[in-house]
Amino acid sequence: MAQADLEKKTPSLESAIFSALERIQSFFHSPLLLEELVLSPLQRRIVQKIARSLDPLTLTDLAKELSLSKSTLSISLQSLTQHKIIYKVSNPKDQRQKYLCLTDFGKSCAQKLESFSDKVLQSLGQIPNGHQVQFLRALLEFIHQLQLEDLIQAEGLCLSCSYFAEQEEAYCHLLKKPMSETHFPLNWYQS
Repeated sequence: MAQADLEKKTPSLESAIFSALERIQSFFHSPLLLEELVLSPLQRRIVQKIARSLDPLTLTDLAKELSLSKSTLSISLQSLTQHKIIYKVSNPKDQRQKYLCLTDFGKSCAQKLESFSDKVLQSLGQIPNGHQVQFLRALLEFIHQLQLEDLIQAEGLCLSCSYFAEQEEAYCHLLKKPMSETHFPLNWYQS
């Protein structure tokens, strides 16, 4: 085989990265079996958001947190309610407002999802620390580029914030302090 033919068949670095991201995406977007119940990726995110929230969440709060429409979210919430994973409780101060809560079964599902997340974190922990920082930085820059192309929402990421500056190190002019890569306040770190 000629050298030119070999080079045509060798994927570019960008193509190899894209393939790796697709593989990771398929891992996170595959349904997960819990207690003989299959949860969709969105249902998993909903359960985790409710479980991790320090304050009670309403449909509006959750829709904003997940960057979804209320109607899209309502369909998944209805299924989670039917499977007795979540329930709604009225706000004592405003009966029209409903908080989303986990049932005991829902809490059990959330614990299993956390166990799943812990395994992912353990795998990431196998990457040497210096590489982890480079990996995170590269992902943040990639996300920023996707934001600039309007392919994902431009919120919750320091690189797109007007207070963010980077000279020799990352610096937040709003907080008036330097920031390490691991302390960027991404609202979806917990997703």
